[in-house]
Amino acid sequence: MAAAVGAIRCVVPAYWNAVLSCTREFVPFHNPRMNSFVDEACYGTCFLNVLEDEPSSVSFVEDIVHQAGHLVLSAAAVQPGRLLAVDPASGLREITLQPTEHRTVLAALHGFFTEVMIAQALDACLREGTHGGPDAFECSGRLAFTLHKLLRDSRVLNVRRLFTPEGARFFAWLTNIFVDIFARREDSVRSLDMSGQTYNFSRRIFFERNRRRSNTAC
Repeated sequence: MAAAVGAIRCVVPAYWNAVLSCTREFVPFHNPRMNSFVDEACYGTCFLNVLEDEPSSVSFVEDIVHQAGHLVLSAAAVQPGRLLAVDPASGLREITLQPTEHRTVLAALHGFFTEVMIAQALDACLREGTHGGPDAFECSGRLAFTLHKLLRDSRVLNVRRLFTPEGARFFAWLTNIFVDIFARREDSVRSLDMSGQTYNFSRRIFFERNRRRSNTAC
């Protein structure tokens, strides 16, 4: 975990400073029936579910950026009405008419923000060469996994009446970060086999599906 913290601090220093302003501790645990999470009752603590038998530094980069991102956005949007023109607890399915969508508007915005921050950090790790060998290839896989999520969420949330003018500017800022990364990484993203992945990225499945590419990369 220390190596992951060092990488985040190095490649996205402004984001790391935001994390430090609202995060007290990272608490690892293991439970295959749960996801990593933060809890308003324990604000400042990121609970990181370590699912892999031998977790890599890259997995901690993703999880720390993800969970701390929820704290960062909660602090920045204490009053969600600054960003959202609808009730934050509204069901996104009723607004977007997406039948498979089960999140609230606020939960979806949190998801989009944290995904963009993850993509930004992983992209920067690849650019700066913070990881080598199998970890670098895993970093590419986790970035592709996140960009696939962002492709979907950027379309789902692109509904004008969801946001206030300030919220629309915030969404546009996040979208521009995502679009820039995707434009530079599209060939790599589309060349990787992401089948078999569920909500949480699996290093084992990724390496099995991309065995030939991983042998070349490593």
